[in-house]
Amino acid sequence: MLLGLLFALLPFRLLHANDYGPLGLGEMIANSHLVVIANLKPSAGKLDVKVVEVLKGIQPPEFVIPTTTYSYQTLGREIPCAVFGGVAEIKLDDLPASSRWILFFQTDHKGGLRTFHPACVQPEAKKVRVLEILAMNQDPGPFIAAPQYAGDLDLIYTLGVRFTACHLSAPAVLSLETINGSTDFDSQEMPWQHTRFTCHFTFQPTRKPMLQMAPFEAQGALPDFIRSIDALQGFEKFAREAKDPLPPEFDVTLDTTGPKNIGGATFAAAADFLRTQLRSDNVNVIAAAYLALTKLMDLDAVSIAIGMLGHPDNKFRSHAAKFLSYAKDPRSIEALVTALDELPPCIRYGSKDYNPEVQQLSIALGSALRNLRDVRTVPALKRAIRKGYSDWLALTLSRLGDESAVEPLLFQLRNADLYYDASYLVTMIERSNLHVEPWMKESPRSDDDAGRHRMGNQWLEWWEAHQADFRIVRSWEEVRDKARP
Repeated sequence: MLLGLLFALLPFRLLHANDYGPLGLGEMIANSHLVVIANLKPSAGKLDVKVVEVLKGIQPPEFVIPTTTYSYQTLGREIPCAVFGGVAEIKLDDLPASSRWILFFQTDHKGGLRTFHPACVQPEAKKVRVLEILAMNQDPGPFIAAPQYAGDLDLIYTLGVRFTACHLSAPAVLSLETINGSTDFDSQEMPWQHTRFTCHFTFQPTRKPMLQMAPFEAQGALPDFIRSIDALQGFEKFAREAKDPLPPEFDVTLDTTGPKNIGGATFAAAADFLRTQLRSDNVNVIAAAYLALTKLMDLDAVSIAIGMLGHPDNKFRSHAAKFLSYAKDPRSIEALVTALDELPPCIRYGSKDYNPEVQQLSIALGSALRNLRDVRTVPALKRAIRKGYSDWLALTLSRLGDESAVEPLLFQLRNADLYYDASYLVTMIERSNLHVEPWMKESPRSDDDAGRHRMGNQWLEWWEAHQADFRIVRSWEEVRDKARP
């Protein structure tokens, strides 16, 4: 597949990684190419599976669902189980002599069909809800107009999928368009701009770089972002790794305006419905709505998220900060800095008073400030790091800060009970007039207290000897771009 171009063109990341965590019914339907009702019949320690009805997609001729059986023991009892179609699993003792279940399948890289999550087997009693969600996908209009669907997580998810703003079109390289079938993608790097433009590429395997992009006239943050990637030869990696032959010339059109309407629902109506869900007092609805609005690149929700940074519940604040990390809107800087200053002193994991919600909020705020890349945030970053926070905050400070940023980063080393990551200091050295020494990139194991203590002392001694001569002479972007091939 030629998805390499998209990951060079726009560093998308999949939002749901299929780690077998919770998966909603709407998400399973959106990610399925085939949904069927099948009769499951245990027989002599095995499981016979026969499709009796197709709810979504087209059943291939002679479609066979492979099954394997195994058993495990618990409390001295043997539990027989069956795994079918990939990872869907069911206990044979839970099945009556014959029963119907709903199965969900994805197309794999070989064109076959497989289950992709343990929850891909659901009781037939959910058929009515499955059909309702399928109707939502076809025409969300009646559902967003009906008050009883306020807070419906499956509808919220469906709107995010169906009205995703970014769409890639490449008629000459159709395999590139498979990214549009992935229901969960966005980019923390990509600017939010609703626009449409076409990039023309030429490919010659004997030329360096092999893949080149012709100039184009589109203006704005997003086109400038694409040009910057091209200037760094960001498409060359795709040309080297493409498995399918590339044509000598082809166009790729990037459209981030989103679909005008789906059935009776317009893009504007879908966004308005999703913003309305942000009034909910249910944190799961808040999280789902922000995720959907991220897919729509909805800048109108930025002011709502800024206000939510003052919410008394840290979970709500974290979801708002995460949304702002994707929006990258300068209007959010003051509120993000205030939220960062309001964090209590950091209490590390494993300590008696450790609060995971505070830790998640600090990570979300750090991610938002990292993506904004604004030097106005540097004083707040220093204050937060002196309270013991690190992660994205230290990373961002090392990329934005001047000479005065070194001392806060060394604060972690001066406090034995705090975890530190010397890579942030290495970044500062790379930006300076001095050279990175080999020992600086050593990384003792987390359980090597003696090694970590030795490294910490070595850094402190080095800084004492070189502090007077230390000067920041280049930006992090200059360091990054120089390191790229």
